[in-house]
Amino acid sequence: MGLKTRITGAVCSVAVIIGLSVQLYPDKLRSSTEGQALIGNEEGCRRDPYCDGVGVPTVGMGSTGHVEKRRYSDEEIAALWVKDVASAEDCVNRYFRGKDMPQRPFEAMTSLVVNVGCYGVRWNRKAVRPTQIYREAQAGNWAAMCHRIPDFPYSGGKPVLAARRAREEAWCLGR
Repeated sequence: MGLKTRITGAVCSVAVIIGLSVQLYPDKLRSSTEGQALIGNEEGCRRDPYCDGVGVPTVGMGSTGHVEKRRYSDEEIAALWVKDVASAEDCVNRYFRGKDMPQRPFEAMTSLVVNVGCYGVRWNRKAVRPTQIYREAQAGNWAAMCHRIPDFPYSGGKPVLAARRAREEAWCLGR
C-alpha cells in the first residue's frame, strides 16, 4: 500500500458517519444532525488510531476509550460516535439541566463536554469549586451559560481551542 493510499484510507467522512449513526441508531441521540455536524467537524474523522494534541490515543471522531491499533470501519466509528455523544448528552442532562435547555445550547454544551469531559466542564480544579458555566446552567441562565463557553480554550496548557469555543458559543446563542 502506497503512502497516498494509507493517508486517504485513514480519513473518513464526518457526514457519512453521522448519516450511519442516524440510520443504525435512530432516536439514540437528542442532538440534531446539524448539532452533530458542529461536534463532528470540530473533531474530524480518522479510521486509524492516532495520539491527539495531548498524547491521548484517539480514533474515529474523537473517541478516546479503549483504542486498538487497527483500522476501524465506518460502522464501528458510528457506534463509537453514538456512545460518546450519548455519554456527553447524559452529562449535560444530569449536571447542566439539559432536559430544560433549548436545543442549540444543549448541542453546544454537548460539544464542549465531548471535547473537555464532563468533570472538566463542571468543576474548576484550580479554584476547587464548580465552574461558572455550571452555575449559570443550574440557574437556567442559558445566554449567560453560552457566554461562558470561551472559558475553556486550553488543551495541553495551550490556548489552541479559542476558535472552536467561539463557534460553539455562536451556535449556543443561535448565531
